Amino acid sequence: MTREQALPRKNNDIEILRAFAILYTIILHFRVLLPAGSPPVRLLDHLDLSVGVDLFLVISGFVITGSVMDSASRAGTTRRPLMFAFWIKRIFRLLPAAWTWVMIAALAQLAIISTTAIHYPLRDVFIATAAALGNVMNVYTPYCLANGGGQACVLDNFVGHYWSLSLEEQFYLVFPFLFFFVRRRVLVALLVAAIALQFLWQRPFFTYAWYFKTDALCWGILLSLVARSALYQRHVPGLVNMRHIGPMAGLALLAALPLVAANIQGIGPNMKPYGVAVVALICAAIVWLASYDRDVFAVGRRYRRLMLYFGSRSYSLYLSHLVAYLCVRDLFGQFGGGLAAALGPALYYGLLLALALGLALLGAELSYRKVESVMRPRGREIAARLLARSAQGNKRRAVAPDSDSTRADLS
Repeated sequence: MTREQALPRKNNDIEILRAFAILYTIILHFRVLLPAGSPPVRLLDHLDLSVGVDLFLVISGFVITGSVMDSASRAGTTRRPLMFAFWIKRIFRLLPAAWTWVMIAALAQLAIISTTAIHYPLRDVFIATAAALGNVMNVYTPYCLANGGGQACVLDNFVGHYWSLSLEEQFYLVFPFLFFFVRRRVLVALLVAAIALQFLWQRPFFTYAWYFKTDALCWGILLSLVARSALYQRHVPGLVNMRHIGPMAGLALLAALPLVAANIQGIGPNMKPYGVAVVALICAAIVWLASYDRDVFAVGRRYRRLMLYFGSRSYSLYLSHLVAYLCVRDLFGQFGGGLAAALGPALYYGLLLALALGLALLGAELSYRKVESVMRPRGREIAARLLARSAQGNKRRAVAPDSDSTRADLS
């Protein structure tokens, strides 16, 4: 099998959506660096940039389901090796970089505690680290908040953003059982039922319900299943075929998404009924347009190249950005008083943002090159060997009875 056969061409529109998703998330967390009530924070209060996570979740469901379907169609083996191959690839794809940044975050907090007057309770640091390593941050965070943890659970939690990674890891654990042991029609019915039920579910921000929103994942799986049908190929949306108008309309839709989500879903404690489900539906529609891979979200070569770069680094950027932000916030808060007075608020906070973004980008690039790009191929190689051995074993078992009958005839 050639490398091209083993690795299908990436969908560039999906990669650009990843770029938008991470940029929304990076901008959302600017508020940890900026003073409350400042003009940028007041602007952020009118936008729901948490939609970056919703986009990520729909994309994950879509891409992973397509990957599993491709593997199942090519492998020529049984369900169990396919399931283990899936888990091996996910482990090598996600955990090395994630655990690297958990360790960096923990060491950074310990260094801040030992060298500054800032105090983080060691118990909180160790529990948050364990929750991130164990992929249960989406359980720990609402528990911490419900028990009066306050800011320490969110804005002072260097790995608080791992809640969405925990949700995805839990999904990856369960998904192969659904895919390989449930009939397609039953699976589709279950997905539709899960989506419909969550339309009726009130999910206030920072509660258990919000941290376990799975309708975006369900939409992604459903889209991927439908994308293999004749119906999908026959009913191509007109926007996809509009060569110049399509990309402009697609980009306008993405740019408007945070504002639309803020009005539909509400922000913070003012969450509206049905809002989370409607935002997931809008994100699913956007991923549906991207699924055709016809440059619906790309305008110009330089823009496309830049966004594909951010899309390829989106995972490491997600891991690195909040750690970088909080380190810069704490160190400048401790030692930057004189600088703030000399530069003035605008230049001072501009410098903080520039430094934090630079550290996040540098950390993401190193993480992508030294961890992701090293461990991901190893996972694919191990999974490929597992599937190859299983396929060879199946062939031998299929040939063995014929060989026995031939020997019997010759005797």
